[in-house]
Amino acid sequence: AGQTQMAVAFYDRCLQADPAYCYAYYHKARALSAAGDVSAAGEAVKAGMLAARKHQDSHALGELSALADELEVT
Repeated sequence: AGQTQMAVAFYDRCLQADPAYCYAYYHKARALSAAGDVSAAGEAVKAGMLAARKHQDSHALGELSALADELEVT
């Protein structure tokens, strides 16, 4: 709805409350990418992939990896 900063703030709050909820990184990255901030989206994806590995969430890791490929995150 065009309120990217508010969305990102809520995803960050979600991650503070539950760092194991890796999909918050995914949706944060999607919001940032849609707003045109591909660099920040890539950073969110990288952080999410690290969290997914740490919390052994292979499904989230797969989704984040696919998003990394889509965004061409290196």
